[in-house]
Amino acid sequence: DPIANTMSTVVVTIKSDGSFDMITQGVPLAGVARMKKDKVTLVVKEQLGSKLPPGSNPEAIMELQEDGTVLFLEGRFDPVPMTRATEDDDKS
Repeated sequence: DPIANTMSTVVVTIKSDGSFDMITQGVPLAGVARMKKDKVTLVVKEQLGSKLPPGSNPEAIMELQEDGTVLFLEGRFDPVPMTRATEDDDKS
């Protein structure tokens, strides 16, 4: 089911300038990625191409696990295991 697949897919692209683009539940988001050793905090600044009002910037966390997997943690949902893709993966 394409709708169920879209609703259950999270795609995050972290750029070299520290910003990110994310699509979750089919909604495009953008913001700033704050990186630490085993964790990245994604601070959402835009939703659907529009800036969010100050103080209303939700956060999500991508956390590296001991087994090498990454969990996507966002308060409204259960943790989502993620797989890493590269630009080369998109070209195949």
